[in-house]
Amino acid sequence: YYWLFFLVPLFYFLSLPHFYPDVDIWLAQGLAILKHGTLFPPEEHIIGPVSQMIYPSWGASLLYALIYKLFSPWGREFLDLFHKLILVGLLSIFYFKNLRQLRSPWSKGNLFFVALAIFGFSYMFVDRPAFLALVPFLLFYYELEKKLSWNWKKYLTSFLVAVLWINIHGSALIVLPMTGWLLLTSSWKEKKYYLFLAPLLILALLCNPFGYHIFSYGLETAQVSSSRFIGEWSSPFKFLFPANDIAYFSYLLIFVFLLFKKRRFDILKSTVFPLTFLGLTAERHIVLAFLLIIPTWIKEGEAEDSKTTKSSSYLNLSLVSLLLLFIFLLNPFSRFQFLENFPARKARYSLVKQYPRDSVSMIKDCKFQGPILSSLELGGWLQLETTNKVLFDARNIIFPEKSFTDFRHILLGEEGWEKVLNDYGFDLILLTLEDAKLLEMKMSSTSEWTILKKETLYTLFGRKALKERCQKISEQNF
Repeated sequence: YYWLFFLVPLFYFLSLPHFYPDVDIWLAQGLAILKHGTLFPPEEHIIGPVSQMIYPSWGASLLYALIYKLFSPWGREFLDLFHKLILVGLLSIFYFKNLRQLRSPWSKGNLFFVALAIFGFSYMFVDRPAFLALVPFLLFYYELEKKLSWNWKKYLTSFLVAVLWINIHGSALIVLPMTGWLLLTSSWKEKKYYLFLAPLLILALLCNPFGYHIFSYGLETAQVSSSRFIGEWSSPFKFLFPANDIAYFSYLLIFVFLLFKKRRFDILKSTVFPLTFLGLTAERHIVLAFLLIIPTWIKEGEAEDSKTTKSSSYLNLSLVSLLLLFIFLLNPFSRFQFLENFPARKARYSLVKQYPRDSVSMIKDCKFQGPILSSLELGGWLQLETTNKVLFDARNIIFPEKSFTDFRHILLGEEGWEKVLNDYGFDLILLTLEDAKLLEMKMSSTSEWTILKKETLYTLFGRKALKERCQKISEQNF
C-alpha cells in the first residue's frame, strides 16, 4: 500500500522546476571556494560592505560545486537530481524504520498519518542545504530515541552524525536543545547518559572551520532574518503560506487530542514534544513537526495486533482522498487561478519559466558591466550567470542593515529614491513582479528610467540612455 505514498511526493517533487535562491548562492560560493582555494573567497560580486561570513553550509557548497563541475555541462540538472535523491533517502528511512513493520496501513489511522506527514514536509521540497540537512536530523532523532545504554556505538554514531550535520547546515545546533530536553525530563537514573552525551555533542559541533563562533550563528540568523521579514522566518500565525499553516495548526489540534486520548504521556519526555511546538516560532520549523508524525504516531506493536475494520478503512480512505485532492490542487500542472493569486503572490511552485533569462540575455547583449540592483532571491543566480555586481543575495545576515533600508527605500519609491540609485551607481534594476509594483508606478513619472524588459515573473528597469545604447548595439549586430 505504501508504494503509492512514495510515488506521490516523488512525482510532485520531480515535476517542480529548479528555483530557490539558497542553492544558487551556495553553488556560487562553492565555485568561489574552488577557484580561490579558501573558505573565505573575496566577495567579487558584491557592491557594498559585508561582514565576515560564518556559514556551516560550506560543506554543502563544496558538494554542490563538485557535482556542478563533475557533470558539466549538465551540472545544474544533476544538482536538481541530487536533491530528488535526498527525498528518496528520507522516504527510505521512514520505510525501514517504521512502515515496513506495519501489517495493515488501514488500521488506526496509519494511512492518514503517512499522508499528512508527507504533505506537511513537502514545504521543504526545494533545492537547498536545509533539505539536505533533514537526513542527519532524522538519523540523529532515531539514534537519540533508542534505548539508553553505555553502548559506545550509539555515542560514536551520534557524534559522527553531529559532525557531518554541522558542516552542511546550521540546523545542527538543534542537537543541544534536543539532548537538553531529554536531560531535563529523564529520571535520575537516566540523566547520567545524557550528561555524558551533551559534552560529546558540544565537541562534535566544534569540529568545524569556524570553531566556537558557530554557536552565535544560529541566534543571529534567526534574529536578523526575522527582523528583515524573510518569509520562512516569520511566524505561521501570519499565514504567509496558507496551505502549510492550516495543515500545521490542524495537526497541533490532532496532536493534543491524541496525546490525551491515547494517554501517550511518554511523548512529553521525548524530543517530539518541543520540536512539534517549535513550529510556532517560524515557518521553516513546521517541517520538523510533520517529519516526526510517522515515528511518533505509527506504533509497530499496535499495528501488528490490530484488525482492519470497515469503519477505519472508510475513515482513512476519506481522509487520504481529501489530502490527495489538496496535493492535486497545489500541483504545478493544474493550478487554479484563485490559488495563484492568494495571498496576492505567485505560487511558490509553478511550471512557468522561473528565471529572468531573457533579461539576462539582454544585459549580456548590451555588454553592460555595471552593478545591478536585484531582488534578494536573484542575487545568487546573477552571480552565477553574469560578472555584474549586486547589492545582496540570500546570505542576508552578512549584509549591513543599510543595504536593506536603501533597498526598501527604492522599492517604495520614497522621496530621494533616485539619489540612492545614483549613489550606488545602479543603471539596471531587476525585480520580481511583487517587488516591482510600486516602483513601476514611480518610473512612469520620471524621464530618466524606463522598463527594458517585462517577463512572466520579473521586470527589468533601466535608464533611458542605456536603452538607447542597447538599441544601437542591436542595430550594429543586425
